Amino acid sequence: MDISVLIVTIVILATVLISDLGTRKVTALRLARPFIAAGVVVPIFAKAVVTSGHGLLLEIAGALAGAAVGVVAAACMRVRRDQQTGTVTSHAGVAYAAIWILVSGARTLQVQVSGHALAA
Repeated sequence: MDISVLIVTIVILATVLISDLGTRKVTALRLARPFIAAGVVVPIFAKAVVTSGHGLLLEIAGALAGAAVGVVAAACMRVRRDQQTGTVTSHAGVAYAAIWILVSGARTLQVQVSGHALAA
């Protein structure tokens, strides 16, 4: 496995956990963060996107699986608005962290297994 894949995975996981765990104020930057991260990370990993055949189906399945896991993770985060101040806060706990850790681990394992399969 290319070490850059592991580094990016760890950086993304750390960033998400540091910025989301506990009670945090919801700001424009927090809402934009996933888009900024995608803009930085996608060019690193999407060097050869498959646009036909079974590879395309695998790409679509991966995107749908990612969206489904994102919905589950979002369901583990509570968002509240203070009626007096109007401040919006989010709270993420152990379940949210566990989902991100499991997905990051599974992704790393998948990259490792894929690399061995291609080398064989």
